[in-house]
Amino acid sequence: MEVTSAIGTSSGIATDMRPSVGIHSASSKADSCRSKPTDANAILGLVDKLSQCDGQQNSSEILVAELQASLSCDTVAVGLCRGGRGHCRLQAISGVGNFDRRSELAQTVEAVFDETILRDAVTEWPAPRDSERHSARAHQSLASTTQAKRVVSSPLRNARGDLVGAWVFLGEEPGSQRVDSVEFVYSYATFVGSLLHLHRLARKNTVGRCVAGLQQAVSRWKGRLAVLVACVVLGLLCVSAPYRIGADAQIEPVVRRYVAAPFDGTLESTFASPGDVLSQGDLLARMDAREMQWELDGLLAEYHRVSKKRDSAMANAQVAEAQLAKLEMDRIELRTQLLEHRIRHLEIRSPIDGIVVRGDLEKAEGAPLTVGQSLFEIAPLGEMVVEIAVPEDEIQYVVPGSRVVLRLDAYPGSKWDATVSKIHPRSEMWDERNVFIAECIIQDSRGVLRPGMKGRAKITGPRRPLAWNLFHRPYEKLAQMWGW
Repeated sequence: MEVTSAIGTSSGIATDMRPSVGIHSASSKADSCRSKPTDANAILGLVDKLSQCDGQQNSSEILVAELQASLSCDTVAVGLCRGGRGHCRLQAISGVGNFDRRSELAQTVEAVFDETILRDAVTEWPAPRDSERHSARAHQSLASTTQAKRVVSSPLRNARGDLVGAWVFLGEEPGSQRVDSVEFVYSYATFVGSLLHLHRLARKNTVGRCVAGLQQAVSRWKGRLAVLVACVVLGLLCVSAPYRIGADAQIEPVVRRYVAAPFDGTLESTFASPGDVLSQGDLLARMDAREMQWELDGLLAEYHRVSKKRDSAMANAQVAEAQLAKLEMDRIELRTQLLEHRIRHLEIRSPIDGIVVRGDLEKAEGAPLTVGQSLFEIAPLGEMVVEIAVPEDEIQYVVPGSRVVLRLDAYPGSKWDATVSKIHPRSEMWDERNVFIAECIIQDSRGVLRPGMKGRAKITGPRRPLAWNLFHRPYEKLAQMWGW
């Protein structure tokens, strides 16, 4: 692993770390630290050991152990951030091989990491100034938990300034003979951050390196990407698109044929019921002929009686009586012809091809009928009219000739294309809504449509910008609410 290349960059990047107000001067600490060859030798030895590590966890454990030994600190902890951002997780702590991440110590150390990353500066406790105590509460808590006299931490960044993680040092007061960890932090924070970053990249496979590079690219370009996405969305909202109005629809027959009782009589039997598909001339019902036959027999008898009366009047030269008898015979003959005609037409047949919509007369067999009484309603098939309930606030966008796409609840996988043929001039109440009825004709070549079927229709209105199509209704509702 080529980690020694980071050595050449460490001396020129150490000044990038921003110290907090009131803390030691960065330049003076760096000069003091570089004047000690033991620190440089320790770093060179650390580079050699980290280059032989296998895995990120192993390298972190060696790093904290070497830093504890070289700086004579009580405890050193290192945390890493995934993807260069987010929560900094504790990776290794000196003197503790396997630690519980849910323990109080681990959670307190991670809180220190997050606090120093948030401040983006070297942070120490006790704070040099009272004004800085409120921003180092996690450091105070860690010092109280571990009984440490001093806590020093800082973020770890690589040579490009990308966040890698954080580290923290716990030790005695600065008056002792131990090396001041603040000086070391100022001098080598960027170097160690670059070292950990290079080690992580070197240990990743090809997919891991690609993912890491993609995360960094997104992090650098996220602002430009957001602007690009916003521009694309705005551009799409300005694109012109047809405005489509959704409405409830119902199938109705183009014409209705009502079959009525041709004369007074009694219903003998029925041969059709609602839903039956009929052809022209199919038998629907038959009327009872018994009463008419009885009346016809009586008329024939009466005719013979009046005929004899006329003959007798003519024999006795009674001209007036003969004429009256002749008129009575004519009346009886006309009535007889009428009854004979009715007897020949007792069967009621379908006048057209179609389907029986109404006419369930099975329970009415034997009941008297009056002339003109409606018996059956027959709707022709092959051509249907669609009644579309256009909402009142959308009628202004619908005109005759508008394209319609119909989907029925009975056939959700099929659709029918049509055009609006006419719009009723007066609104109607449909399911307690004020609507205007638009009609269109559809062809039913398969014979599957039935009157009363319901569905949804999409009417294609005028072209408008996509933003208008999406937001004009909320705007109009708001304007109506506020009385604009």
